[in-house]
Amino acid sequence: MSYLLGIDLGTSSVKSLIIDTEGHIISVGQEDYDFDIPQIGYAENDPMVWWNATKNTIRTALAKGKIIPSEIKGIGFSGQMHGLVAVDKNGQVVRKGIIWADQRSSEQINFVKEKIGLEKFSKVTLNAPATGFMLLSLLWVKDNEPENYRKIDKVMMPKDFIRMKLTGKIGTESVDASSSVAFDTAGRHWAWELIDELGLERDLFPECKEACDIAGEIISEAAEETGLTVGTPVVYGGGDQPMQSVGNGLVRPGYVASNIGTASQIACCVDRPVYDPQLRTNTFCHADKNIWTILGASLNGGIAQKWLRDNIFYKESYKKLDAEAETIEPGSEGLIFLPYLCGERTPCLDPLSRGIFFGLTIKHTQAHMVRAVMEGMVFSLKDGLEIFNSLGVTTDKIIASGGGAKSPLLLQMQADVFEQDIYTTESKEQASFGAAICAGVGVGIYDSLAAACDQLIVMSPVVTHPIPENSKVYRQRYQVYKQLYGRNKDLFSLL
Repeated sequence: MSYLLGIDLGTSSVKSLIIDTEGHIISVGQEDYDFDIPQIGYAENDPMVWWNATKNTIRTALAKGKIIPSEIKGIGFSGQMHGLVAVDKNGQVVRKGIIWADQRSSEQINFVKEKIGLEKFSKVTLNAPATGFMLLSLLWVKDNEPENYRKIDKVMMPKDFIRMKLTGKIGTESVDASSSVAFDTAGRHWAWELIDELGLERDLFPECKEACDIAGEIISEAAEETGLTVGTPVVYGGGDQPMQSVGNGLVRPGYVASNIGTASQIACCVDRPVYDPQLRTNTFCHADKNIWTILGASLNGGIAQKWLRDNIFYKESYKKLDAEAETIEPGSEGLIFLPYLCGERTPCLDPLSRGIFFGLTIKHTQAHMVRAVMEGMVFSLKDGLEIFNSLGVTTDKIIASGGGAKSPLLLQMQADVFEQDIYTTESKEQASFGAAICAGVGVGIYDSLAAACDQLIVMSPVVTHPIPENSKVYRQRYQVYKQLYGRNKDLFSLL
């Protein structure tokens, strides 16, 4: 038998998924971890925590599937985007990784705007400079930790560190690199002119390839630690959102992914590098070198639910939260939640924005708050969908993924708020599935990503249709929701 391994390095867990070449999921290994918040606005993780967890999940997946390691024919990656991992000449971590949720680099954003100009910068990167993106985090290290900056030999994205540990080789690819904002996204190469103007050394940035290219092979040390076979081919892979798109079959224009994970995204494939001149969305490279992804990124998806569960109500499971929310009518009887607990990216690039419960009355209960948080998460995705439509991007078919695809209530909310049918795939592990597909293309099992997706992606027969009465309520509530940020923007900075 022949199998493929897809590794998805997320913000709060890593998954290793094994599929056969017909697309059947054989086994999954998963291990959770937390990220560090050394002070408000910071978000870090030790890359060795990721590596140790990854090793465990690979061994678990092999054991659960009773897989002979030599039957793994290719390995691919999906990983949390934007983050900075810096290593020295020996491949040792210089400091903890600064991940996407970090907000410390506001001064560096101002520096970029003053040094280069926002218009010039965005025309190259197709994105705005934002906190948590690798370029800004690297500039922060240079300004605030010069002793660490001098030690850096190469910078990379989080999943690139895991691939380095497996292959002994350092590199990245255009999907993840385009999320660093140190990248010429249309040209699919590092933005050398911008890098020079910002005073960064070109040698810090590794070789950049495409997602399905072969990056190396499993080395002996990694084989001993993971149970994999020496010489197994490893492809570059890509950032988690585009990999999730592949796992949902989004390899052609017109299909939309609505993903609710720790963060949430609304994403669509385009056959040209479209970007929002107002910089409310992101444009990144897709795993297919002829396609780009336009992305409305909310920093506050499942993390808002997790905050509510862990810090406010201490529920045992999200299913219990769902059950409680289902006792409340759509619209939460006038209670609206602005979910900007981690700042926000789409539709307002503002690290100082904060969360709000609006409309609280003596009547509102815990159940109202639970439902309002869920509705706020979906309203945030609606913001991105409206921007896509304003740019002329076709959004014919919406496919839900992530944790939001596992909750019938969230599926219904998405259908009602978007006023469109919501589809799902039979696979519920889209990011790692997409990573495995890329591995299959890279080692020649499939001719192309499109051919692989046509063969392997199976849509669920269950389609969630909008309920007109619910959509009417949400249409009105969304109009109020859209005004909450603008009317409170000036107050956030006072906090």
